[in-house]
Amino acid sequence: MASEVGVSEAKKREPVARVFVLGKSLGIHFYSSLMNKVAGANLLGALLVLVLTIASFSGIGIISASFVMVFKRGDPLAFAFSGASHLLGGVYYPVDVLPSWLQKISYLLPIRHSPEGIRLCLLDRASLKMIAPNLIALVCFTAVLLPSGLLCFQRAVRRAKMDGSLTHY
Repeated sequence: MASEVGVSEAKKREPVARVFVLGKSLGIHFYSSLMNKVAGANLLGALLVLVLTIASFSGIGIISASFVMVFKRGDPLAFAFSGASHLLGGVYYPVDVLPSWLQKISYLLPIRHSPEGIRLCLLDRASLKMIAPNLIALVCFTAVLLPSGLLCFQRAVRRAKMDGSLTHY
């Protein structure tokens, strides 16, 4: 009752193995294509934009958490901010296609500056000097939103302690 087929032949006949091999080869192709595009890009600048973006959005997230802690329901601030970011942020389409009055409003969102800065760094190989306006805007957003978020959270915790609702979380 010995098997007439070896282990490797049996593995080749399995459909999962074919999908895995195809996926792995496509992954290797994608990775090598990406590395060819990113070679020479300003990775330090892109990383700096990413860190500042995370910091500014952390402030917004902390403010949203404070709202939920105090009012015990979903956060309309996060909903409105998310909708505005999707429409005005330049993630789905360039901000340049928006009417001029919406372009001006889009400068009030941190997401407006992030994709532009990362695109400039990775695709156009822009220097730190070229992305300075984006970095300055993200630093300003971070300097305002992160301390504001921490202050809101501190007050929300204090209020929840006084109400006795802190143990609900």
